[in-house]
Amino acid sequence: MPRQEDSDAGVPITELSCQGENKGEPAQQRQSWSRHLEYMLTMVGFCVALGNILRFPYICNRNGGGAFLIPFILLLCITGFPSFFVEATISQFSGKGAKKVWSFCPLLKGVGVGSLLMNCLYMPYYTLFLAWSIYYMVKSCSSVLPWTTCGNSWNTDLCVEDANTTYNDNNTFMARNTSEAITLKGYRENGTRTPAEEFFRYNVLNVSTGLEDVGAVQWHIVGCLCASYVIIFLCLIRGIKSSGKAVYVTALLPYVLLTSLFITVLQEPGALDGLYHYIIPDFTKLHDIKVWLEACLQVFYSLGVGFGMIGTAASYKNFHASCLKDCLILTIVSEGTSIFSGLVTFATLGFMSQKVDVPIGTVVANGPGLGFVTYPAALAQLPLPQLWSFLFFLMLLMVGLDTQFLAVEVLVTALIDQYPRKLSQWRMLVTGGYCLIVFLLGIIFCTQGGPYMFQLVDWYVFSLGPMVICSLECVAVAWIYGTNRFSRDVETMIGKPLPMILKILLAVITPAILIVTFILTLLRYQPPTYGKYEFPSYAPAIGWFIAVLPLLPIPVYMVITVRKHMATNSVKKSVRLALRPDDEWHPAITRSPQDYGINRQDNKRITTLSSYCCANNEA
Repeated sequence: MPRQEDSDAGVPITELSCQGENKGEPAQQRQSWSRHLEYMLTMVGFCVALGNILRFPYICNRNGGGAFLIPFILLLCITGFPSFFVEATISQFSGKGAKKVWSFCPLLKGVGVGSLLMNCLYMPYYTLFLAWSIYYMVKSCSSVLPWTTCGNSWNTDLCVEDANTTYNDNNTFMARNTSEAITLKGYRENGTRTPAEEFFRYNVLNVSTGLEDVGAVQWHIVGCLCASYVIIFLCLIRGIKSSGKAVYVTALLPYVLLTSLFITVLQEPGALDGLYHYIIPDFTKLHDIKVWLEACLQVFYSLGVGFGMIGTAASYKNFHASCLKDCLILTIVSEGTSIFSGLVTFATLGFMSQKVDVPIGTVVANGPGLGFVTYPAALAQLPLPQLWSFLFFLMLLMVGLDTQFLAVEVLVTALIDQYPRKLSQWRMLVTGGYCLIVFLLGIIFCTQGGPYMFQLVDWYVFSLGPMVICSLECVAVAWIYGTNRFSRDVETMIGKPLPMILKILLAVITPAILIVTFILTLLRYQPPTYGKYEFPSYAPAIGWFIAVLPLLPIPVYMVITVRKHMATNSVKKSVRLALRPDDEWHPAITRSPQDYGINRQDNKRITTLSSYCCANNEA
């Protein structure tokens, strides 16, 4: 149990819940998780995203296999976990979403708006993963899987059915629809493609010649995209009350399917070779700074910090729930799943490489190429290929849905927090309206030129925002709000202060590493690519605008916040006032800062920003 009294917090803990009952008109009751398990499952589903399943295995293998786990786990502990903990804890303490939570430092409220913008930018194209999964699920019900044959209307003369090729003594095979033998090396150089590649490229995407050739809308994908948003809306129709029930299926089913697939594939020849290829360490790779950089980036991609979703989910938690234990469990489960998905992936690739008699390195892929080309081709070699294909894409759908639940909820929560009395009773309409708007925006990615737009947005949208936002979160909490004050807030919730190691990480180590990673990312910048296609010269300008857009609210809100105080104060004093918690900052179980014990008169001794920071840390 929490301590009965904390003189720094201002009021006895046992009295917090009954304060402020007569403060004018009663506020709308905010939703909360029906059970703590629902929150944990929602966060497991969010953290275990498509990046864990489709990106981590490739990144790990490319950067030293088992040796990559050394920088990955180290950076998870000193950057990923602290960032995750801060984002979750300040929202759990205040019961506020992505924008309102920055009441603890109004000068940086633009950070919360930036995280909302990132969600708005990525959701229209990210939901295509769900649409593709639904389309593949439908096609998996065919008597013959369409990505296993070359005799279809979308196939070209370069299509080669790997599973039906005949091998000669000189390691060549006869392509069924060409008149000459092609060596394995020539198979790559000639530009020939497997049926799975051509199905994805010419049936699913029907890709055009370039970014400027938008082409026709692919209505079969639009229909699947619409189905994705209908599912999302139905699961969120009552907010977290309904999504909390859906995650019992969407968060747990992927583990059942992934484990079943792993057990099945392990019984096939070549699976152990794939595992060996995945986990064998290459310690020489650790001398390359690129490996450490990619480890840090992968930690952030897989945990999803900086998008406001972690904080939004935590804002609905019970005030006294153990934030530290929950964050520790979630980070372990998330990255443990990444490692396990790598085992499943490379066991499958090892089996596939032996089946078609090609080196495993030639079938290793990343992202959509792994999920919608390599995996379908590999699963087609298993007994009951239709069943395994259907289950695999059902798993991808479940994993994607969990992420999109919070992507929608983060904006809906922000709107309702901003206008609680007007929108609380219209939550269903707000959710439906947002889903409709994002669906309409997503249609542009369903055109023939959509894949190029998809690649351009995906290349830039996360390049700046997450690192900058997480760095500012750590700096704001540790150096402006104060680690000691933050520690007292944690103690108010769970009865224990912040561990000293976390104070050190938040104040120095985590922001320093994030800043260095951010700088190195900019220095190692490369223009976007899509296979052999070269983007027009203006494409990077569009990309950088997308990258910078989530950061623009930060200076804008700084100016707005300072100007609010300048009517009666100097610029210097206005900045100091903008750095202090405003009237909306208080624990979720109180209704006003007076109940929390914030007294602005206590800060009269502060004359500069540095002295303010020191005062909070020495309090």
